[in-house]
Amino acid sequence: MRASARLAVVGVGLLFISCAPPADQAEPPPAAEPQMSQAEAMEVFDAYVESFDAAVNAGDVDALMAGFGVDPASMPPDVPEVAGADALRAFWSELLAQGPTVDNVLQGFRVDGDLAVLWGSYSLTAGDVETVGKWISVSERQADGSWTTLRNMWNTDQPGAM
Repeated sequence: MRASARLAVVGVGLLFISCAPPADQAEPPPAAEPQMSQAEAMEVFDAYVESFDAAVNAGDVDALMAGFGVDPASMPPDVPEVAGADALRAFWSELLAQGPTVDNVLQGFRVDGDLAVLWGSYSLTAGDVETVGKWISVSERQADGSWTTLRNMWNTDQPGAM
């Protein structure tokens, strides 16, 4: 009985295989999303970074939050991760209340489909404190072609207290 059950399974498997169209007649895979050229990507991401700076420098938490995607998180130096839109809004509201000015410089990026990793450097002034450092951001392309930040992290180039 077991031998006949195995033969039935093999027979059904062969039936499905024989019904499949030959490889040269199979449907072609869907066309890949056209990738941006390096120049187009640089233009898009430069504007993306400039909009972040403009929001911070204007103290505009709404504009800043508009640049974050669904379930965003920031990983600032010397504090735990700030995760979720509500926590992130509270964090940035407190930070922007100090009146900082920032100048980010995009140094590079890699795009893979709808995800991109961007990195760069920054200079930040808040009151009489000035700092410089580096940052990295993971971003996601939205259905309308815009990009939003999923995660970002930054730290200072200045030595910290041990």
